[in-house]
Amino acid sequence: LPALSFAVFAVLYFSNLSVYLINFSYDAFTNLRSTEKKNDRVIIIGVDDASLQKYDKTRTGVLSKTLYSRLLDQMSFYSPAALAFDVIFELRGEGTDESDLLSAVSRYKREIIFSSYFKTEFDFSKPVDIYVEPLRAPDAPPNLTYGCVNIFRGVSGDHDGVKRRYRPVIAGGTQQADRSIGATVSVQINSLPAAVMSALYSMKRSDDQERIDFFEKDSTQPHSSVALDNSIAFINYFGTHNNFHIIPIADLLEADEAQKALYRRLIKDRTVIVGSVSPVHRDFQDVPALSFNLFKRQKQEYGVIILANIIDSLLKGASIRRPPPLQEFAGGFLITLAAALVFSLVSPIAGLAAFIALAVALLFVCFIAFVSYGLLLNCFLALASIFTMYAAVSLYKYYSISRESRILMSVLNKYVSPEVAKFITMLEVEQSNSGIKKVITVMFADIRGFTAMSENMDPKEISQLLNEYFNKMTAIIFKNKGTIDKFIGDAIMVLFGAPIDIEDAPLAAVRTALEMTRELKQMSLKWSDKTDQTLEIGIGINTGEAFIGNLGTDRHKEYSALGDTVNTAARLESHAKKGQILISESVLKCVADKIKYGALEPITLRGKSKQQEVFEVTGLKED
Repeated sequence: LPALSFAVFAVLYFSNLSVYLINFSYDAFTNLRSTEKKNDRVIIIGVDDASLQKYDKTRTGVLSKTLYSRLLDQMSFYSPAALAFDVIFELRGEGTDESDLLSAVSRYKREIIFSSYFKTEFDFSKPVDIYVEPLRAPDAPPNLTYGCVNIFRGVSGDHDGVKRRYRPVIAGGTQQADRSIGATVSVQINSLPAAVMSALYSMKRSDDQERIDFFEKDSTQPHSSVALDNSIAFINYFGTHNNFHIIPIADLLEADEAQKALYRRLIKDRTVIVGSVSPVHRDFQDVPALSFNLFKRQKQEYGVIILANIIDSLLKGASIRRPPPLQEFAGGFLITLAAALVFSLVSPIAGLAAFIALAVALLFVCFIAFVSYGLLLNCFLALASIFTMYAAVSLYKYYSISRESRILMSVLNKYVSPEVAKFITMLEVEQSNSGIKKVITVMFADIRGFTAMSENMDPKEISQLLNEYFNKMTAIIFKNKGTIDKFIGDAIMVLFGAPIDIEDAPLAAVRTALEMTRELKQMSLKWSDKTDQTLEIGIGINTGEAFIGNLGTDRHKEYSALGDTVNTAARLESHAKKGQILISESVLKCVADKIKYGALEPITLRGKSKQQEVFEVTGLKED
C-alpha cells in the first residue's frame, strides 16, 4: 500500500495534471474569498471613454504628452507617495510635445515611473528582443525611472492565457543604448510594480534567489517580500475594477477647488497609477475565474487593474507562496497514504464517506492557508491522489470479494442448487444463526444392499460407483430445487422448502424420488458388468414443522434441520423396501390429487407409541 500510494502521488505530482490542478486551486480560492469594498492604498487615474472623447480630437486613442504634462504639474499638489504611468510614451520626432513632458517630470519633486517594454526586431532574419525605455535621453531628468509592463514575458504555467503569475524582475533581451547607431547592451530590469516598490523602499533579492525583500530606510527587517519560483511570482488578486478608486483623467484635470480638495485627501501619500480603463485600447487580460475546462468562463480585467492588484499586495506584504517542493511532495504522499490505510480498513461505502469528509476538511484547511497566510497548497492534486487510491482500494476489494464469492459459490454449488447457494451467501442467513421453525419436506434415500455388494469390490471401484451415483442424484435434486443436507454413507438427506421457500415442496420431493428411482435403474444396467446385483433405493418422505438453521460451534457450522419431522422421514426410509417410496399422511394431504399411490398397513415407527399411516408412491398422474 505505501508503494502504491507513493507511485500514484508521484505520477500525478510530476504530470501536467499537477500544473492544471494548482491553477484550479488558485482560481477557486481567489474567487471564493471575499474582496475588499474599496482599496485606498492604490489609486488609479483612468484614461476612460469620456476623457478620450474630450481630449482625443484625432480619434487615435492616444492622448497628447502635453496633456500628461498638465497632469504631472497637478500631481505636485496632490502629493502621492509614488506615481507610475501604465502608458507607453512613444518617441515621435523632436517637437515640443516630448520636451514639455520631460520638463514637467523635472519640475516634479518625487520619483516618476514611466512604462518600458520589449519589442522584437530582426537581425539577419533572427528575432532579437529589444528593451525600450521611451523618452530616455542622456539629459533626462534624474527622477525619471522605468518599469517594464511586459510582466508576463516568459512566464510558464499559464498555458490557458489566464494571468496568474508574473515576473517581478525581467531578465534577458538587449537595451537600445544609442539610437543613432542602434547599439545594444544586455539588461535586467524591474517590472512596473517592482519599480514602484523601489521608489518607496530599498529592494534586495535573497541569497537563495527565492525571494525579493523590500526594506524601509535604516531597517533590517523587510517591510514586505514576494516569493519566487524560478523568478516567477503569483499575483495576489484582491479585487476587480470595482474595488479600486478610479478617477477619470478629465475629471482630475478639470476639477474645481472643492473637488481638488477631495482628490487630495484621496491621493495624498497613496500610490497612483495612470492607465487605460477604456475598451478602445484593448488592454484586456484574462484573470482567474471559477470554472472548469469543460465549462470555461472567461473573466477579463484591464491591465492597469492587474498592476494595481500586484502593487497593493506588495504594499501590504501579502504575496502568495507555495511550500518547498520536497515538503509539498512529502505532505501530499503522507496524506495519500493515510487515506489509503483508512480505505483499506473500511467498506467502500464507508470509504466514500471518509473521502468526502476528508475532502471537505482538506479544502477548508487549504482555503484558510491561502486567505490567511498566502500559502497556496495543491489540495486538488492531493484530492485526485486520494480519490485514485480510494478507487484502487475499492476495486481491489471488489475483485477480492468477487473472487472469494466465486470460490464460495463453486463450493456451495456442489452441495446445493444455484438458487439456494445465492440465498446462503446473503446477509439474512448470517443473521439467522439462532435458527427458525418452519414447515418443510424432508427426504431420505438409501441404496439397498450396497454394503453387502461393496464387500466384494475394490475400494476404488466403490468410490467410482458412489461418485457417479451422487452426481446423478445431485443433478436431479438441484433440478427440483432441493437442498442436500448431508451424505450419510450411501444415503442422502434432502430438504425441500429450506432455506428458501419453494412452491409445492411435498410434490417436488415426490417428483425427485421418482426420478431418482428411474435414474438408478439405468445406472444398474450400466454397472451390471461390475456387480451381479440390481441396485435399488428405498426412500422416505415426510412434511412437517422442523427447526432449521446454522448448527455447530463457533469454529464449524453446518446448515441442517432437526426435529420429529426429520426423524419420521428417516424412519420411513428405513421401512422402505427396494424401490419403494414411502410417504407420510402429511405429505399425502398435499399431493393426493397429483400422484398415484397405495395405502399400506399402518406401522409403528421407532420412538413412536401410535401407529403411523404410510403410503407408497407409484407415480405421478401426469405421467
